[in-house]
Amino acid sequence: DSIHQYFERNKTLRLSTQLLFSHKINEASKIVFKNSVGLFDRKVLMPDESFNGQQLSSFSEFNYSHTKEKSEWIAGLNFTIVNFKSLDTSSLAYNLTTVGAFAQNNWKPLKRFTLETGLRIDENSPATNEKWKGVFILPRINALYKFSDQWSYRLGGGLGYKMPSPFSEQAEQAGYNNIQPVTLGNLRAATSYGANTDLLFKTVVDEVTLTVDQLFFYTRLDNPTVLQGNVFVIGNGFSDTKGAETNIKI
Repeated sequence: DSIHQYFERNKTLRLSTQLLFSHKINEASKIVFKNSVGLFDRKVLMPDESFNGQQLSSFSEFNYSHTKEKSEWIAGLNFTIVNFKSLDTSSLAYNLTTVGAFAQNNWKPLKRFTLETGLRIDENSPATNEKWKGVFILPRINALYKFSDQWSYRLGGGLGYKMPSPFSEQAEQAGYNNIQPVTLGNLRAATSYGANTDLLFKTVVDEVTLTVDQLFFYTRLDNPTVLQGNVFVIGNGFSDTKGAETNIKI
């Protein structure tokens, strides 16, 4: 049978496991351990192009929480591994290990006011270049105030990052054809900071719930990774996103 010159065929296989262990120490404290392992196999066929790869990933986390009348503390460690290998003739590969520690506090000094603060520290180590280290310190804060049972206001912000990865929209459009592996020695992680605020209205009339949420947001991304030809490089300047979003739910 003849095949049309414009086509794309995708075949994927996903397998995953999940493990959760929780132990209550006392009325105020508990520990939690969770783990997930995933296998993702993908084959893409397009005119004159093909892609076949397999990714094995794992995520583990251990955390401790302590709850009081007006505050809650959560602290823990996590460990993430991503290992991608090509199953065809391409040289595309990606390996990354991330070790992180985090702490979060939810504080409610007043009945209508809640303050959530958090700090996260991540260290990234690619297997392809053991001398390269990416350490990121990521604070964040969110405040919530309830004017009444119907109206509430929230304001928050924080820092973030994204490690360079070959799996971008540009590479997807190119079908990963002849894409060179990500060389972290020539790249930097994209860093970001953002803020958001929203006003929420919620009411119940004759057992019907109406919720209206008006959100405003801003995010700036520095050092984005972009594809030039078939090589990933650091993009010039920065990119930012700002806008508003209205959600109405009945």
